[in-house]
Amino acid sequence: MSAVNKVKKAVRMDWRSIIGLLRQMKKESGRGFADLFADMKRCYETRGFTWRNYATFGFHMLTDVAIRDTYISQSETDDITGLVNSPESYAVLRDKGKAARQFKPYFRRDFFDLREGSAEQFDQFVKKHDVLFAKYVGQMLSRGIERFKTAEIEDTKALYDRLKAAGKYLVEEGIVQHPEMARLSLDSVNTMRVATCRHTDGTVTVPYVTLRTNLVDGYFDNTAFKGAWTPIQNFKSVTHPFYNNSRSIIHIHEHPTTKFKYVGFEIPFIEESMEMVKAAADLLPEARYIGWDVAVTPDGPLVVEANYTPTPEYYQIYGMMKDNIGFAAVLEKALGMPVTRPHRKAAGMSR
Repeated sequence: MSAVNKVKKAVRMDWRSIIGLLRQMKKESGRGFADLFADMKRCYETRGFTWRNYATFGFHMLTDVAIRDTYISQSETDDITGLVNSPESYAVLRDKGKAARQFKPYFRRDFFDLREGSAEQFDQFVKKHDVLFAKYVGQMLSRGIERFKTAEIEDTKALYDRLKAAGKYLVEEGIVQHPEMARLSLDSVNTMRVATCRHTDGTVTVPYVTLRTNLVDGYFDNTAFKGAWTPIQNFKSVTHPFYNNSRSIIHIHEHPTTKFKYVGFEIPFIEESMEMVKAAADLLPEARYIGWDVAVTPDGPLVVEANYTPTPEYYQIYGMMKDNIGFAAVLEKALGMPVTRPHRKAAGMSR
């Protein structure tokens, strides 16, 4: 990376969050700012751990290199998905419209791709539904999503033209979630991140499940919109508080407004959800590692989205894993190959 690009990257970084996390990590660990910052920089340069990875994984407390080697970083995750997911499958997963068509049997709701349908067809689509969501087909983190009550849409042709011009090509029917899942938040559809890994022998397994929710009155459970998450280690219920690291590391035991207590909550249809994503993975077998966003309706689970590069922070949270051991070995077993740079180097894999 050139000096100019390094400066541009530094300017774009969320320094407010970084400084807030550094202050908290300094207080918890007793280490100095310079020591922590230098360590964060070293972890990024050698293994690709982002500053959020560093905080979430508790590296300010876990200084043993052998323990750190059990974690997979964001950069290593990107490397692995690039290795095990074919370019053709990447093209599907990168485009929400293509993914909706690819996994239609498990999408289980109506959708409309503005790139393929006319304004007249869109008008008929709108009339069939009460609530719609419009999305960029290539955007992550729920950015730019719009929600519409169709009764309030005055001109469907104008809306069609505006969304198409903006590149928000995918319009989906709203999801009615299971009443138990609705207890977690005020307004959002609360989803699970359920990963599938296809081993070199073809076997598909689910290495981890994470539950997400919204802490305020937003419609999305993504962490970029006041969301929080917790790993479901027993593949059944919530055993740890929800977690968020937007400005500081916080653990949330109950909803701030409703006071609903999270620990002990049992997820409906979770076994069916895991079986569903394994079946969905068979529709795109050349994608060996997929992070599925799954919603639960009164009738069972459905696929919200399929993600091509799942974040490792969803399943590796300091204090929420036995002996604070990371998930590298779990993913290596599921994929049948080394996933961290030290292990890939030892196996003679350059990437």
